[in-house]
Amino acid sequence: MAFTQVKAPEQLRFEKPGECVEGVLLAINFHTVKGKKTIQYTAARKDGSKVTFLATWDLLQKIDRKMLGYPISVRFEKHHDSIERNGNRAKVFAVMVDWDAKPTAHVDSLEITDEDVPF
Repeated sequence: MAFTQVKAPEQLRFEKPGECVEGVLLAINFHTVKGKKTIQYTAARKDGSKVTFLATWDLLQKIDRKMLGYPISVRFEKHHDSIERNGNRAKVFAVMVDWDAKPTAHVDSLEITDEDVPF
């Protein structure tokens, strides 16, 4: 029997414009950060590793449950110059999905309503 080490997903923060993640969107789940409930996305990269990243207002507008199981690309494009909250400028993302790909089975998701959005 041969075992392979399983590692925890990398937690991506999108700190610099140009940062990008590509992979199959596996899950959209609730996650608590500093006592506040938010949305966390999980994607599987081509090399088999997983990555998670938290929702922003922009990502909540662009990524939804119908993308689960499909390859996506999420790229941090820039900071929005006129939208700021608590000293943090809003981030703008380019999100792409490959609708022509065969969707991957066994994805997890939760129903997200307006009440779940943290603002």
